[in-house]
Parts: sequence; structure tokens; C-alpha cells
Amino acid sequence: MGGLFWVNYIIIFIPTKDLNGYLYAICAGTLYVSLIVAILLSASSANQAGWTARDALAALPAKFPANRREIKENIRDCCRRKVSLTLWNAYVIDRALLISSFGSLITYGILVATLGSVQGNN
Repeated sequence: MGGLFWVNYIIIFIPTKDLNGYLYAICAGTLYVSLIVAILLSASSANQAGWTARDALAALPAKFPANRREIKENIRDCCRRKVSLTLWNAYVIDRALLISSFGSLITYGILVATLGSVQGNN
């Protein structure tokens, strides 16, 4: 996210006369966006698949009432912990993280743009 922020900052606020500088910045920005989207979407899809499998296992004993006790014991042994991909064990990665991260990027960009215009007037 930091790299994407600085690439956009360079494109917007640092004037360059050569086309190669802008082309490099646009390519770097595209690379950063594709990396962020690939990482966050694959991690959120893995978490969603794990939650779906866990819910399917939880519903399994109701479908087989004859072996219900054995199945429940096996499920408890297998799925005791809730495992999911997180960001430093602080936030579980889901699809909303992608939207909120780009929203934070836009907010910081607006703050930096406002700070630059205020410093330019003094």
C-alpha cells in the first residue's frame, strides 16, 4: 500500500517532462494494484472456503443420525480451533479488507493533497 501511495503521489505532485517517468510510474502502480488484489482476494477466498467446509462439517451429524455420536467426536477432534488467515492475528482477511484498504489509500491521498495546498499558500 505504501508503494502504491508513493507512486500515485509522484504521478500527481512531482512534475516530470519526460514520458518515460510517467510510464514507469503507471507500470509500477499497476504492479502494486495487481499484487494487492491478488494477495487479498486469494486470502479471502481461502478463508471463505475454510468457513464453508467447517459449516458443512457442523451440519454433517444431522444428516447421519445412526453414527451421530462418532461423527460428532471426530468433528470436535478435527475442528477444535478456528483457523483463518489474518493480518498479524489482529484482523481476519475478508473481501471487505480490499475495499477498506483502497478507501484508506484515497483518504491519505486527500490529506496529503490538502497539506500540500496549505503549505503552498504560505
